[in-house]
This record gives sequence, C-alpha cells and structure tokens, in this order.
Amino acid sequence: MHSLSRSKNLYLLVLSNFMTSIGQGVALIATPWFLINSNDGSAVFGVVAFTVNLFIFCTAPWFGVFVDRYSRKGMMITIRIVLLLLLAALFALSYLEQYQAPLMAMYFALGSLFFILNQSARSAFIQEVFDEGHYAKVNSIMEVEGQAAAVVTGAIAAVMLRHWSLQEIIMLNLGAIFVSLAAVCVVSYQHQIRPSEDKPSFLSEFMVGLNYLCRHPKLTVFVLSSATPYNCVQTGNYLVPIVLVVLLSEGAETLALYEIIFGLGAVVAGLTYACLFSARSPTQVILFNMCIFSLVLVAQSFSPNLFTVIWLALFLGIANSSLRIARNNWLMTVIDPVVFGRVMTTIPSLFLGMKAALIGVVVFVVENWGPHAAIGTLCVFQLLSHLIAWYSYRAGLSYGVQQDALAQDVPQKA
Repeated sequence: MHSLSRSKNLYLLVLSNFMTSIGQGVALIATPWFLINSNDGSAVFGVVAFTVNLFIFCTAPWFGVFVDRYSRKGMMITIRIVLLLLLAALFALSYLEQYQAPLMAMYFALGSLFFILNQSARSAFIQEVFDEGHYAKVNSIMEVEGQAAAVVTGAIAAVMLRHWSLQEIIMLNLGAIFVSLAAVCVVSYQHQIRPSEDKPSFLSEFMVGLNYLCRHPKLTVFVLSSATPYNCVQTGNYLVPIVLVVLLSEGAETLALYEIIFGLGAVVAGLTYACLFSARSPTQVILFNMCIFSLVLVAQSFSPNLFTVIWLALFLGIANSSLRIARNNWLMTVIDPVVFGRVMTTIPSLFLGMKAALIGVVVFVVENWGPHAAIGTLCVFQLLSHLIAWYSYRAGLSYGVQQDALAQDVPQKA
C-alpha cells in the first residue's frame, strides 16, 4: 500500500470502527447507569461485571484460533452478524418489564464480549492488510476515531440516560452495528495466511498464544504490567458512576461530561502521538504515560472532587490512548504474523482476567469501605504495576525485542 490517504480499506475500516465504538459505548454507558440506580444496583452491577469478565477471560482465547486459521475479514463479519441477531432478540424481550435487570445485564455482557472479539480480529486484520511501516499511523487513526466516537457517545448519553427507553437504546445499537457490517463487507481483502494441510488440534493452537508468551517472560511481564491503566479505565465503568452518585451527588449529565472529556483526551493523544513520541521507543512511551496515569490517580485518591474526577480525566484519556497505541505498534512489529491472532487474543484475555480480579477487589472495597477507598485501591494497583513495568524495562527491554528472537520458537505448523 503506497498511500494511506488513497486507501479505500482504511476509510471503510474507520467507518466500521466508528460505528461499532458508538454501539459499544451505548451499551457500556447505559447499562451501568441503569443498574446502579436500581435497588441494590451497585452490588448487582459489580457481580455482573465480575462474572462477564471472568467468562470472557475463560472463552475469548479460543477466538484467536479462528482468527489465525480462517479469513480475518470473515471473522469480523461473523461477529457482527451474531451480535445483530442477539441484539434483535434482546429488543424483542425488552418489552417484558419484569425482566429489565437481567436484560440489561445481558446487554452489558454482549457489549463487553463484542469489544474483546472485535479488537482482536481488527488488530490481526490491520497487521495482514497494511504494511509494517504504516502500523503506527493506522493505529493512531483507529485510536482517534474510536475516541471521537466515545465523545459522540458521551454527548448522546447526556440525553439517552434521562429520556430514552431500553428499546430505543438497543435500536441505536442495532443501526450502528448494521452500518459497521456493511462497511466491512465492502473492504477488499485477500487472505494471505493459509492454514497448514496438517492442521493441529484446536487445543494445541489455543496453547500457542500462551506458550509464546511463556517463552518470552520479560515481554510478557512488561505487557501485563502496562495493562493496569486500561484495567483501571475499564473498572472505572463500574466505579465512576458510583463515585458521582455517592460521593459527589451528581447526575447523568456529569457522567456524560466525564465520557466526553476522557474521549477528548484520547483524541488529543491520537492526533499528537506521532509528533510527540516519534523520537522515543514504544517502551519508553508506555512508561512515560504510565507515570501520567499514576499521578492522576494519586490526585484522585487524596481528593476526589469534580476537578480531579472529571477534568483530570483529560489526562487519563491522553495517557491511556498513547499507551495503547505504543503497545499495539510494538506488538505488531515483534510478533510473528503466523501466530499474531492467537497471541493478540491471549493477551487481551489475560488483561480481562486481571480486570475481573480488579473489579472483584473494587466491588468488595466499595461494599465494605466505600468508593473513596476503592479509588485508593486502584491507585495502589497502578503504582505497583508501574514499578514492575519499570523493572522489566531496566532488565532488558530498553532496546525492544527483535522479531527473529521471538519468531524462533514459533511452531512451524500453526
């Protein structure tokens, strides 16, 4: 591909990702707010969030086997069709008033599951379709577009949470996913990685991603440590609404403002990443942004108020997105394409396992000591992870990991 500006695939991928981001955002903003404002809502949502993430942690790695074995475009189309069918079923059931809470829990589960599956398939698709020299630009564009969608979703949420019914929210999601499906179908694509004639079992393929990470412990420890900001952000989907309601006595408009400010920070990161960090290695960028994230959490822990929780979310958005871009660029460079789908599903699944554990701890802390203590818990986790990432970097990641060093342990038949 000679020019990104003339790439029809890039524009279609941006459109598809924009619409799915809106669809996901609708589900992941609306359902926590509705559940938390119901009877015993914070406890119910905590259990739902923990269970959903534990389920995804146990099942999502198998998706990477399909991503590597079959067409990556086909995988993106399949998960959208399945999501449309399940959303249509939820819409039909949403008129049963007595089942509103279980339906919202199922809606949240669908949004969370689609997020991890789509992220893995999209990353593998980008690696296969675009040249290695364009990874940084494409990932930055995807990040800007995704967070721009988060800003739009936050603005929609300001109206949606007050005036829309569950049926109207699901209808918006259905429309967004349908447009995303149409865009993916139009993408021109030729499957480049063919499965071996002697196919290994799904169990052995499932283990490829995990074995790949076990063979490179320094990379694995660094990557997992760098996931804590992401996990804190995701845990914030549960914690921030509780903080706003219990500690700050704020309403839905403030939650929408938080989503907008966080999204704006992420957009700024995507737009400025190439200019600010072009002279730095991805590992240095990751450590720098972990430092920014840690400082904001320290401020929120000492004094949770509208300034630290809402307005400093701008820097959380900048740090989280810069870190994600740097990590994606790095992993796309060092991981062999033959196993990329499996590894890039295993890594987010490990992230989800960590997130499930973190949500479980935060739910316990909220129920026993309140949301202020839960913010402090997130801060402690972040500081510890920052120290571990720094130690891993000093132990041998200062010059990155060469692809041939990683590829030498990849099975020939994968």
